[in-house]
Amino acid sequence: VSDLQPGPNTVRVRSLDAAGATIKELTRSFRYVVLKPLVVATEGTGAVTAGFLGTSSRELGVRYTITATAPAGWLFDHWSGSAEAATPALSFVMAEGLAFTAHFRVNPFYALKGAYNGLVQAGEVTHATSGFLKLSLGVTGAFSGRLTLGGKAYAFSGKFDPAGIATVTIKRPLLPALTLALTLDLAGGTQRVSGSVSDGTFAALLSADQALPSPAKHFAAGRYTVSLPANPGDTGAEFPRGAGSALLVVNSAGLASLAGPLGDGRAFTASATISKDGELPIYVPLLLGTGSLAGHATFNPETGTLQGAVRWTKPARLADHLFPAAFATTLGVVGARYTPPKAGIPALEVPATLNNSALELTGGDLPNDVQQSATLLPTNLVAITRPQLPKLALTVTASTGRITGSFTHPVTKLASRINGVILQDRNAATGFFLGQSASGAAVFAPAQ
Repeated sequence: VSDLQPGPNTVRVRSLDAAGATIKELTRSFRYVVLKPLVVATEGTGAVTAGFLGTSSRELGVRYTITATAPAGWLFDHWSGSAEAATPALSFVMAEGLAFTAHFRVNPFYALKGAYNGLVQAGEVTHATSGFLKLSLGVTGAFSGRLTLGGKAYAFSGKFDPAGIATVTIKRPLLPALTLALTLDLAGGTQRVSGSVSDGTFAALLSADQALPSPAKHFAAGRYTVSLPANPGDTGAEFPRGAGSALLVVNSAGLASLAGPLGDGRAFTASATISKDGELPIYVPLLLGTGSLAGHATFNPETGTLQGAVRWTKPARLADHLFPAAFATTLGVVGARYTPPKAGIPALEVPATLNNSALELTGGDLPNDVQQSATLLPTNLVAITRPQLPKLALTVTASTGRITGSFTHPVTKLASRINGVILQDRNAATGFFLGQSASGAAVFAPAQ
């Protein structure tokens, strides 16, 4: 039998009589196997389906699939040779002379996997163009995350290309879609994602740093007290004049949790990871996302302090008893490590005498500024013998560094509360109190 083709074949046999008529006909089907060499090679570190690496004999006309597999720290890149392919699984029909090479490259995402977070801000900082980016990166370059912009949150996902570039479109109901342009620093050593977000009418820049991978311990781990002093340049009646305050806890991985009241008495909380260089992004949606607090603070590993600034934006709200008008102001961020004093030692360094400290209250609709002498006892009780304001009292919580107090406001005739924190590096406490239509500044420090 001649002219057989590799693969399935059918042979038909007839028996004929003398006149050429068919007596009987039978058919038989069989597979004609022709083996030819297939060459498969690899470049870089990786493996292919067992039995295919090198030169092997394969049957002509049969479809085969070879899968390339990269080990930890490497990525499959592409197939080359008799066929080009960008996916690990290569499917082909065997023919004579086939040769393929699976190419692998070092995985740049392996050391950069993990969580990233950072701020989104335009050149002119506004509530609508400010936000926060959270991103989780996998070992293949795929990522998922959450973008908060103008107080609204949007989920997204995508994948970085081999150069560390990705573009993501985020659809929004009744609003233009957002375009997220991201760049992952693959070689610069910053462990940072940078880029921009735009809806076609505005563009805001973004920068997100990698959280410290476990089990490394961040240099900023510990407890801090933080003051948010008012901007001295914003003196209008719409601006709170007292200093906001917060307690800050940083765990060993560098996750910072911040909580306290702003200068108008409104409570806030924030949580984010600190970069390896000590930068903490702060973003807090306020008033159901209609206002915000956005900025940075940087930790100093040598002094145990932090400094920065945040933009505080509040919309007009007639329902607010205090500060109903809209405002936008920049607050300072000042903080320091806090170490609770041992038993029998006051939280501020004061002499062991009567009236060794003073409480200063200014603004807040008080008819006059108050300079109140006080005695901070070794037990951290505050004794005020001749109060200038009715029911004036002050409490120092030495375990946390927070100070609280109250007095009867001479204008409102209501209880006005004092709230603040001790900054141990400055040996003083700063905070605020609320009056009838404004907030005032409170300072508690050694008398001298």
